[in-house]
Amino acid sequence: MSSFYSDFGKLKTTVETSPKWQEKVEAMNTFSKFIKENGKGREAQNEAIVVYANSLSKDFKAANMNILKCCLDCIRCTAEVCGIGPRVAKSIMLSLVPKVSGFRCLQRRSMIASWVAR
Repeated sequence: MSSFYSDFGKLKTTVETSPKWQEKVEAMNTFSKFIKENGKGREAQNEAIVVYANSLSKDFKAANMNILKCCLDCIRCTAEVCGIGPRVAKSIMLSLVPKVSGFRCLQRRSMIASWVAR
């Protein structure tokens, strides 16, 4: 990743050592901006970027929604600019689908509960 993004060492240090979520989000947002501006033609990096963002978000289980959002934004940028193949897309979907379906189930349960309470 250092060959693609020269500040990757700084990004990694910030993400791994900073106790402040704001600094982590800022570092990832800077990385996403770099991807938007320089990612064209760098398709070979897409899987590494997705794996890194996924690991930062703890497999999309991060308790801090701001960190989760910036990781998803980084993956979105990568998909839009670099493109992603089926293997990368599968890894993302396997992590995200249970969360979305779980959220939908909770929504349905609360809707049903409020309807029954009437």
